[in-house]
Amino acid sequence: MFLQKAEIANAFYEHLFASMPSARGMFQNDMQQQKEMFATMLVMTVRLLNRQDELAEVAKRLVLVHGRFGVTKDQFLLAGDAVVRALRDVLAEEFTPEVDAAWQQATQELVSRVAVMLPD
Repeated sequence: MFLQKAEIANAFYEHLFASMPSARGMFQNDMQQQKEMFATMLVMTVRLLNRQDELAEVAKRLVLVHGRFGVTKDQFLLAGDAVVRALRDVLAEEFTPEVDAAWQQATQELVSRVAVMLPD
């Protein structure tokens, strides 16, 4: 998965913009840099899944960053869904039902922590 992080980042933004076209306007900076930040955050989240205190700190940082752009709870939930769809696309046959369930749980864990701190 880590070797495919650029592909996953590309697929994530494709899904995000397809489900939320208005999100394009939030990304005025270099998209390559944005994709690298997303991939780094995804890898970090995976590494911290069993370290709840550290994952809570990551969630707080995500709230600070995304809150500056007025991201709402619903928008962040759509982004969580875009993560899983991107993984499904890129990992293809490796994305077994067990892997799907694990990623659903992982993204739900982080997204739910962030969403409760964002406005409706």
